[in-house]
This record gives sequence, structure tokens and C-alpha cells, in this order.
Amino acid sequence: MSIHQTIQWVEVLLAKGRFSKSDVFSNLAFQKLESILPALPNFDHSLAFIKVRLLLAETYTQLNNSAESDKILQDLLTQSEAAGHQFGQIQSLNKLAELKLLESSPEEALDYAIRSRQHLLQESNIPLFNVRAENQLILSKTYLRLSDSKAGYEHAKSALKISMDKGHREIAMSARLLLGIALVDQGSYSKAMPYLLEAREESNWLNYRSLNARSNLYIGIVYNQVFHYPRALGSLLNAKDDSFYFFLPIDQVLLLNYLGKSFFLSGQEPEAESCFEQAVTLAKQHSFQSALAFSYAYLGRLNTRKKDTKNALIYAKRVNNILKKIGEADGGQINLLNLGDVHCQLEKYSEAIKLVSRGIAAAKRMKDGLSEIRGYQIMAEIFRKKKDYKSAVMYQMIYTKFYEDFYQRNERQAVLEIEHQFTIDQLNKTIKDLKSNQHSGSSI
Repeated sequence: MSIHQTIQWVEVLLAKGRFSKSDVFSNLAFQKLESILPALPNFDHSLAFIKVRLLLAETYTQLNNSAESDKILQDLLTQSEAAGHQFGQIQSLNKLAELKLLESSPEEALDYAIRSRQHLLQESNIPLFNVRAENQLILSKTYLRLSDSKAGYEHAKSALKISMDKGHREIAMSARLLLGIALVDQGSYSKAMPYLLEAREESNWLNYRSLNARSNLYIGIVYNQVFHYPRALGSLLNAKDDSFYFFLPIDQVLLLNYLGKSFFLSGQEPEAESCFEQAVTLAKQHSFQSALAFSYAYLGRLNTRKKDTKNALIYAKRVNNILKKIGEADGGQINLLNLGDVHCQLEKYSEAIKLVSRGIAAAKRMKDGLSEIRGYQIMAEIFRKKKDYKSAVMYQMIYTKFYEDFYQRNERQAVLEIEHQFTIDQLNKTIKDLKSNQHSGSSI
């Protein structure tokens, strides 16, 4: 088998490895690459040399040997820079950026991705469409990890346009998922849903299980955010079946936290507690401080609901310690309301009012309408216990009015209708394809 044929085989094997996350394909790829390494020419602008080194780096990445992958890519980058080989520089920088994302180093990933982008701008006359689209995808992923959803959205949009124009199906599928994630981060759930559904449908068709799992994760998050917990649990549980095989640790924690939240708000407290405890273990292991604060806040809320004020206060202290280090984060508003509720149970009403007032203000800043509603409900209970019935009635009225308005203006119905229409469209497409195939068969 020639070097060119071996490269083609390895590309197929690694694609299968990406789609299935099976070590079988990666090991076969490694064996084939080893067989041609002695026959490779030294670096002299040889495209075969560059491709083989890139494939070898990806193989090591799939085999969870990021250190060896990094070494290969750094060597290739140095050689490409010395030779002034733009393609080698662009590709090694792209792959280094992807590797740094896997290693949870988004700042380093951004540096590599921007350097690759600069080379691509210099080579604007070279039709490296798939490389350009991949670079846009990497930039999108990186900005999303850095909580810049606007930049993440724009780069994913560029990747989708390039891939649609040139027929790169795998890139288009990934771009749709990233567009959906960016819109979820922005709170635009009905706009996110079509992209997420398309990504899930396409990944089902191609049997791309890792992307299918992430699509289900974010569809579950959308349903959680629009308060349809049965559908949220359905999607999140589907995602969890494959999560620890296909997800990065940060997505594993995200899944466990949203699964815990969906169980909690569905009244399934033991299941919720189990999810949050698993999330805590992973978040500690990987130093995901904001996710850890979220897990602790809900564990505090679980203990508050059980009237276990001692443990509720322990979790509240842990959240506060994290927030002192990282600043405001999702979970801070929940923690303040928990503390207010605990102080109400302890009959420390003045402190409870201060804490709940801060919790309501934080909920408004975080655009967490559900927590804001809960804040008004706790305030009504505090003043009822204080026998300040005028204030209690006022907060109960605010709670009722806000509750009704909130559920009327949320996107729940719009999201449900989008999925319903998507299902109908897919069914009609399937029927049309079947009729077309039958017609073709009868014509033969």
C-alpha cells in the first residue's frame, strides 16, 4: 500500500474514532502510520510528511496521550516556521488549539487559533476551505469556553457558511451545535432549538454519537430553562448514557448539574442529591469553581427544604468561599435565598430580609426569573411569621403577579412548537424519500 493510500485509510479510521470513541480504530490507525514512518521523506515542504505528522498527533490524542500529541505538533510547528511553510503552520496551530481545549486551557487555545487565523488571512488566495472552516469552529468553541457567546456565535456562523458552500457535512453539523450552544448561553431558547434539533438529527443519521450526546445535553438544558422538566429529564438522561465516554469533564459536570436541577424541580430529591454529589466530585477534581458553586448551592437548597439548617449553612459557607475567589456566578443568587430561608427558619427575621433582598437583586442580575419568584415567596413567608401581614400580603401579591407574568412570557410554548414542527417536517421528508425510492425502483 502506498503512502497516499495509507493516509486515506488512516483518515477514515480516525473519523470512525471521532464518531464512536472506540480505541480499536485509533490503534489500527497507529499501526498503519508506524508502517509508513520509515519511508517518509524528511521535512522539505513535503505535504505527505505534514499530513502523517498531523494524523499521528490526532491518533495520540484519541489514545489519551496528549503529551506526545503536543510534542509532535510543536515539532511540526517549529519545522514549518523554519521552512516558511504556511499550510504546516496553519494546521499545527489549529491542532494545538484543539488540544489545549481538551486540556481545559482555553486561553492557550485562543492564542493558537488566532495565530492560525492570521496565517489564513495571509493565504486568502489559497482555497483551504475545510481548514478555514475548522479554524472558525475552533475559535467558536474557544470563545464559548471563555463565556463570550457573541464571538462564539459569529465564528460558528462563519464555519456553517463555509461548510454549507463546500459540502463539509461534519463541520456543518458541529457548527449548528455551536450556534445552538451560543444562543442557549444568550438565553435565546427558541432561536437555539432549531440548530440543536438539526445537529441531533444529522448526528443520528451519521451515527456521530459524541455530537448526538452533546445535542441532547443542550436540548435538555433548553427544556430545563423553559420549565418543561419531563422533556428536560428525557434529553438529559439520554445524554447521560454516553456522557462519560463522549464528554469533556466540563460537559460531564454541566450535565450532572442540570440533571440534578431537573430532578430537584420535579420533586425527585434523592436523584437530585446523587447528581449534585457526583458533580461536586468531578468539579473538585478538575477545579471547575463556578460549577462547584452551583452544585453546593443546590445541595444547600436540598438541605434547606429538609429543614437541616446545620448542613444548609455548611454548604452556604462553601459557596461564599468560592464566590470570594471568582466573583459572581450562577448559584450565588440561589445561595443568598437559601440563607434567607434558613434565617427565617431560625427566626432571625432582620438578617433573613437582608439576605433575601440581596438574593432577589442577584437573581435579577443573573436573569434568573425562577429564583426571583422564589425570593418574593420567601419574603411573604418571613413577614407572615413576623405577623407583619400587610407586608406579607404585598409580597404574596408581587409573587402571584410575577409568577403569572413570568410563565406567560417565557419561551416554553414556542420551544415545544418548534420541536413538534421539526418532527413533522422530518416525517414528511422521510415519506417523500420513500416515495421517491419506490418510484425509482419501479422505473428500473
